[in-house]
Amino acid sequence: MLQAGLLPLLGMRSGAGQFIQSGELNSAMALELEGTETGMLPLAISPDGTSAYLTMAERDVVLVVDLRAGRVRSGIDLTPAGPFTQWDQAVLSADGSLLFVVNHGIGGVAVIDTTTERVVKALPFRAGFSDPIKASPAGKVYIALQDGRLVTVSCADLSYSTMSLGVPLDSIALSPKRA
Repeated sequence: MLQAGLLPLLGMRSGAGQFIQSGELNSAMALELEGTETGMLPLAISPDGTSAYLTMAERDVVLVVDLRAGRVRSGIDLTPAGPFTQWDQAVLSADGSLLFVVNHGIGGVAVIDTTTERVVKALPFRAGFSDPIKASPAGKVYIALQDGRLVTVSCADLSYSTMSLGVPLDSIALSPKRA
């Protein structure tokens, strides 16, 4: 329900053609919309429920929505992580300090510090398409790759390891009982 209520914000442009990075949710319907679709899982909600992060499938930006005020607070520029605009799935680390966003264009995963709202690292992986990225409560993020590898990223230092599973991966699920 929340996601459907925020979809009118995606792809908004002003009358002058400039991308709108902040504004009131109530006025979203009055704005001219552009035909941009969101990613497959474009919405990540902060652990405290106060912020939503929305990726743009055809824009190099993540919208940051203040859910208490009902406003788009800012836009995070993704161009430092890569130039091609096919940003899709997003997941927050368990503590909400890092946002991981999949780029299906050039391949790669942008890692964003949610405090500074800046890209801190670009991971060179071509993720799957369906549901390829998950965060665990143990401070790890898992990325399923199209070439059959599974990447485990440490949120503490952004180091990573890969494991070959031998089959292409589009989706992963974490077990709540077995780390």
